[in-house]
Amino acid sequence: MKGARHLTQEEIREVSQCFCGQYAVRNRALFLLGLNLGCRISEHLALNVGDVWQFGRPVEVLELRKAITKGRKTRQIP
Repeated sequence: MKGARHLTQEEIREVSQCFCGQYAVRNRALFLLGLNLGCRISEHLALNVGDVWQFGRPVEVLELRKAITKGRKTRQIP
């Protein structure tokens, strides 16, 4: 993508501190999850709680179902 670049640590810190209000914790968590997964926004938005949290702890390998990925292939993210 032309003009796209990675965020610096300072930019990440600034953005994550901008969340405020009733849903600040949720929004910050979603931002950081998306940032660390490196997935497309459509893949990120299609995730359910059960996809990332099972049996009282986070999953070790996140599996993106082929129905939500761009190439219609299942992807696994450690």
